[in-house]
Amino acid sequence: MTITGRGLGRQFHYRFVPEFRPVDPVVTFRLRQYGVTGGAARELSTNHPASG
Repeated sequence: MTITGRGLGRQFHYRFVPEFRPVDPVVTFRLRQYGVTGGAARELSTNHPASG
């Protein structure tokens, strides 16, 4: 984040960088077996990895 200016002229600049999350191949494979499309299976396996 950078801040420029003072008072009412102050501007805030945010830069968001997405966090890298690896795709879990086991979860992706299982979702694909249930008919989930490839893109949706990858997104789901990234957001909800298998535990232990």
